[in-house]
Amino acid sequence: MIRRAKAAVDILTKERFCLLWGRHEIPGAESDPSAVWATLMSHFAEPHRHYHGKAHIEHCLQEFDQASSAMENPDAVEMALWFHDVIYAAGASDNEEKSANLFKRLARHALEEPFANEVGSLILDTTHIQLPTTSNAQYTVDIDLASFGRPWPEFMADCHALRNEQTTFSHEEYYRKKCAFLNSLLARPHGFSTPLFRKRYESAARRNMARYIELIQT
Repeated sequence: MIRRAKAAVDILTKERFCLLWGRHEIPGAESDPSAVWATLMSHFAEPHRHYHGKAHIEHCLQEFDQASSAMENPDAVEMALWFHDVIYAAGASDNEEKSANLFKRLARHALEEPFANEVGSLILDTTHIQLPTTSNAQYTVDIDLASFGRPWPEFMADCHALRNEQTTFSHEEYYRKKCAFLNSLLARPHGFSTPLFRKRYESAARRNMARYIELIQT
């Protein structure tokens, strides 16, 4: 608990975000990264978020910091991680699309167009419907899924937080959908796309998912 609180101070900061935004601003653009950061924080503080809030972004940034040196475009990956869950409605199928659209609106006439286009695409990759095909997308998706490889107590805490977000679903419906998603990941040759995350989390993530499926089906 102390470690996570410290990480929030060190990692999830206005200064970090504003520097990232500033590195890709169009010269002369009238842009206010502080206002963009405030928008992000207001969304992450929404009361219905038990998992998809500041703690998840914090964890993603921790994972990013340990892997960024291997990335082709780490700034695009980091920006996508900041925004990939900015819009979150429990059970909605278009959260990533709406998150990408919000980013594009904020980035329009403010950030370099090629950079903004790549970030928008990376956000959409976090739907986890299809396997990511580019190196940057693979790192973005692997980081989003890295919590599956946490120690079992932390994995279960995340599972409970996710369940608490899904208040509109019955237990039967929620766990049916959850099992379907986890089985779709287990059916893949690898749960993680990059060698770095595969080595770090593949075995633990598969054990956690299989154990969780067995637990909720008993």
